[in-house]
Amino acid sequence: MEKDRFQYLLQKYFSGDISEKEHYELDELLKDESYAREFKSYARLNKRISELSYKPTPPEEKKAILDKMAGHSGTKRKVYTLPVFFKYAAAVVVLLGLGFIMMNQWSNTPDQLIVEDNPVILQLSDTLIKSLQETDYAMISTMKDVEVEQTGDTIKYRATGEEGALAYNEINVPKGKTAVLILSDESRVTLNAGTWLKFPRNTGVARTREVYIKGEAYFDVARDTSRPFVVHADDVNVRVLGTHFNVSNYDSGTTVNTVLVEGKVALYGTADRYNGESLVIHPGTMAVFDKTGESIATRTVDTSSYTSWIQGELIFEGAYFSSIVNSLERKFNVEIENRNSGLEKEKFTAKFKEESIEQILRSFQQSYPFEYTIKKNKIIIN
Repeated sequence: MEKDRFQYLLQKYFSGDISEKEHYELDELLKDESYAREFKSYARLNKRISELSYKPTPPEEKKAILDKMAGHSGTKRKVYTLPVFFKYAAAVVVLLGLGFIMMNQWSNTPDQLIVEDNPVILQLSDTLIKSLQETDYAMISTMKDVEVEQTGDTIKYRATGEEGALAYNEINVPKGKTAVLILSDESRVTLNAGTWLKFPRNTGVARTREVYIKGEAYFDVARDTSRPFVVHADDVNVRVLGTHFNVSNYDSGTTVNTVLVEGKVALYGTADRYNGESLVIHPGTMAVFDKTGESIATRTVDTSSYTSWIQGELIFEGAYFSSIVNSLERKFNVEIENRNSGLEKEKFTAKFKEESIEQILRSFQQSYPFEYTIKKNKIIIN
């Protein structure tokens, strides 16, 4: 049991996620000489793999080091156990049981990514625009009919009870960030990176609660049978009374995807009116609106794959690399230029959460060899 705990703390330590309390616990365990030796062994191995991953080492030198690590330098083989904390798809996979080494393609990445920290922009009127950092905690604005408050990445609208005219605000979430918007009726909208949303300042004065989206958002709509909630996503409308669903409408895509988690929604074109002939979907269904053909198709899906971004995860299931690139650019606020035509057509199934962009790319290199270089905030794949 203690051994398992030690391995867990090692994983936390080498991934950089260890807390102060866990660090103290690890220090106590390292008073045991056997644990201390094991820690030093892992530390040396981690250092050598890191050096191989990041230093522009000549191929012949890499092979010599790897051979030595796997015990190929002499007749006696030294066995290294790779712990699970090498989750970043370590640049070498040692298959000791088979007695050989699989060597990955190594990328020379001497430059470090330089990524801009752009703020969330909240436009309260034509003249009042607020630039918000996710560390802010403040009352943004107090108007006649609403108060607007920020708590970290969450912006909340609160009705004051006063009468007001129907007016719209806008929010722009830059690449590399997400945000949460709570409307005055308590509807909660989680906005993905690179998303713009136009919404009523005070939903209480609107007969129909209508929002307009470019990008992706997860909606948790407060039920109000007297005032339907409508999401306008280019040429398709999503109408609900109270439900949980995800809408993706990025300019880079050719479809508008609506994934229903709970409740019931109806879809219809902007040129049409909502009626009994509108397409209704049920939980566990995705409706795909083709922007070019203006047709809607539905299929049953695992909704968690389409809402995992809320928890900071990236899940790809048989996704083309070109589609993956778009997701990586939004999440990490980088530009990726893929010059590898073969890689463009490859499909991948993968799941990431805490990995950096470099760790993710090295993971893909395990399946399809390629090289990449970094220039400021741009990644060039060859």
